[in-house]
Amino acid sequence: MEATWEDEELHSMSEGDDDDVIVRNKSMRFHAEDMRAEFNFKVGMEFTLLEEFKVAAKDHSVLTGREIYFPKNDTTRVRAACKKDCKWVMLCSKVGGKQTFEIKTLSVPRTYARNATSKFVAKKLVEKLGGSRTMRLNDVFDEMRLGFSTCITRYRAWKGKQLALQVVEGVASKQYSLLDKFSAELRRVCAGNICKMQLENPAGSIQPRFGRFYMCLEGCKRGFLQGCRPFIGLDGCHLKTMYRGILLCVVARDPNDQNFSLTFVVVESECKESWQWFLDLLLLDIGLDRRLIFISDQQKGLLSCLEGYEHRFCLRHLYANFKKRFGGGVVIRNLMMTAVKATYR
Repeated sequence: MEATWEDEELHSMSEGDDDDVIVRNKSMRFHAEDMRAEFNFKVGMEFTLLEEFKVAAKDHSVLTGREIYFPKNDTTRVRAACKKDCKWVMLCSKVGGKQTFEIKTLSVPRTYARNATSKFVAKKLVEKLGGSRTMRLNDVFDEMRLGFSTCITRYRAWKGKQLALQVVEGVASKQYSLLDKFSAELRRVCAGNICKMQLENPAGSIQPRFGRFYMCLEGCKRGFLQGCRPFIGLDGCHLKTMYRGILLCVVARDPNDQNFSLTFVVVESECKESWQWFLDLLLLDIGLDRRLIFISDQQKGLLSCLEGYEHRFCLRHLYANFKKRFGGGVVIRNLMMTAVKATYR
């Protein structure tokens, strides 16, 4: 018996004449990855949701330069039309007996000047900003011009970048307000998870503000105590959100000589008081009676907080500071490496 199959093209037919061409395809489904300037909607094209149809229509309007709006928009149908007097209309409505939506009406498109809104710019920048947070406005202009053949104003580029950053990083104020619930959930799933938050209480009727946050997960702590050498690296970096602050972290080395994250803390500034608060909580978690060796790059106020423990300095930072002040080179670097590896003074 010969195998029977049906191709999508077998269901296609065309009717009409001149410019009004309608293509009918019973099994034609829309795919977002096909969207580009030369993409054409067809009567019979199916969508899973009406929202998917609206997003596709907006994206295509930017790529083709057509400015559209939705004169009809309800739970079962959406009509897209051109804002200019060109009689361009596209209607998508629910298919009877199915949980899908289909284009029922489509007129002849025309080409106009490009029109990319700030929301469209933000949607296209989310993936780019996920890997690079240092995108400049000129990069936004290039992305829209080369990728979508459209030009935007400086304000629209700035607004689109801000909206994309909110999606990538989240709204900072909402994140801080959820810290208490986040800590409670961590303690609920594992009693060994340690989360401590310190609040500042300004005078008067002002509500308490975020001060510091410390977190140490039970799995990380157990992994360090059972599988890592008693060697701890301390470092800090600046947080580049609107509220700033400093992120202090503790990194160990696992048996494969790879980095092993132990704990971290967010503080207002890198000073003796913040380091002391951080290390007191850390040593209380991993044990005060253990022999530990700390390494750092000479953070402010850190040495006075490590009395009774061995301390080492990072060679790379030592050489960088030496090179900045006296100059470097291969000879100086080799001499410093030889001195570091020496077993005598």
